[in-house]
Amino acid sequence: IPLDVLQSLLSLAEYMEHDEKPLPIDIRKLAATAWRCGALAKALHYKEAEYLQSPSSSLSGEDGLISLYDSLNQRDSAFGTLADAEKQYGIRRREEWFEKLQNWDDALAAYETPHETTIADEGDDNYT
Repeated sequence: IPLDVLQSLLSLAEYMEHDEKPLPIDIRKLAATAWRCGALAKALHYKEAEYLQSPSSSLSGEDGLISLYDSLNQRDSAFGTLADAEKQYGIRRREEWFEKLQNWDDALAAYETPHETTIADEGDDNYT
């Protein structure tokens, strides 16, 4: 599908959302489409909404919330999200997240900390 068609679809989805009649399109697909189109503000909007629904799956990956914050040079937001995920949802911090954000001291501390498996980590091997 051409990018201009995808951008039109994203605009329609945004309009319908503002009109309080959201389209029945999965929020993860909207976030991925916005990322693909380079509409980072829209991708951020959808990824943050996805984080509220499913914190563990929205953080990681190439198009995850941490990568998106990094692309937008919003490292403080990324650190805040990581702290919230750990405190509110018990999600274990991942070393890769700190590496991506170039926070070498926290990355080293995370590598040196013994790993405890949490519910959110089980079956989450494909999100690194």
